[in-house]
Amino acid sequence: GALQVFPDGTRGAFTGLNNWEQPLHRLHPFRLGTADDLRQANPYGLFVAWGSRRIAKLLQRSPIAGCPNVDSITTEADFPIARLVFHDPQLPLQASLLHFSPFLPGATRDSSLPVVLSIVELTNPTDEVMTVGVLACCLNIVGSWNVGRHNRVVRRSGLIGLECRRRHNHPWDPRAGQILLATEERPAGVRPGPDWEVTYLASWMYAKEAFRANVEDRYLAAWEPFAQEGRLPNLARGREATGELDEPMGALAVRLRLAPGATRQVRFYYAWFMPNHVYGHQYQR
Repeated sequence: GALQVFPDGTRGAFTGLNNWEQPLHRLHPFRLGTADDLRQANPYGLFVAWGSRRIAKLLQRSPIAGCPNVDSITTEADFPIARLVFHDPQLPLQASLLHFSPFLPGATRDSSLPVVLSIVELTNPTDEVMTVGVLACCLNIVGSWNVGRHNRVVRRSGLIGLECRRRHNHPWDPRAGQILLATEERPAGVRPGPDWEVTYLASWMYAKEAFRANVEDRYLAAWEPFAQEGRLPNLARGREATGELDEPMGALAVRLRLAPGATRQVRFYYAWFMPNHVYGHQYQR
């Protein structure tokens, strides 16, 4: 499976659901509109506070629900690596986002890992201390139907993440399984508190209309608290999808302190496990 990265900063055309010949582009066949595009549904965001000023932008060129986006993006791509450099005169720092999957000739085990690693690199070129927040969102696309989808917060092996699941899957559904968005709860050598804080919003419903998907029909509930403080409210419970209106989305945010002249990285992991295929997968072994 794979997750494609596009020059406008969006990600989509997912083939991790045993759908290698039919990449997933749309949320659902019944949801019609000008913005019915999976590429819009996993945005990254950036928050910066310095002195008495603060600003927040989506790290992509396509707007969602009225949220501001960066001015331009420079893309460097060489399979399986894509690096996006963000340019915006309102941002006081330098920011880039590196996406890649393991792909090592002769190393089948490592190259079969169903994971995309995304590294946000931040550099403070000023003489002021900055508080920086990085937002990562994840739409639940597990299962061939949206009813029964739900998200939960999990902690494992030093990571904290959002696990996307669906109840009552058909036993042969090729899209049954789990998707995980995770980050380091606290990197080695980093003190808790202002130096590094991970917060979450486990679930909200991304769609506003049952059978429509225009730009104005999308709801990014994580944006308001993130744009204010660079963090999320740590709500772990969310409503399960019960009808065509419901598209559960969750988000993680990492807030950190960036000293003058410093460069720091924030890592996110997007992983999946979809076992229902007649031939199985190398990663199941």
